[in-house]
Amino acid sequence: MVFPVQEPEWYIGAITNAQPRSLEIDCSFLEKGKPYVLTAFQDGVNAGTRGTDYRTTTSTVTAADRFPVRLVAGGGWVARLRP
Repeated sequence: MVFPVQEPEWYIGAITNAQPRSLEIDCSFLEKGKPYVLTAFQDGVNAGTRGTDYRTTTSTVTAADRFPVRLVAGGGWVARLRP
């Protein structure tokens, strides 16, 4: 799920059931030529056994980028993108 909350800020989210999943996020919906700061909250290394385990990462992405997201069983991922 991808949606703008207050342009130009975007939020992306993903959740899964009892099956772990790997996804690839395509950033082509972003404005071309403009860098965005991506702040993500994702499953931590022990999230499969401890539902409160997560980690926060920050990176820079553009409309040309694609990046992988790994979800553990019952896990989730959310990110905020802002220019």
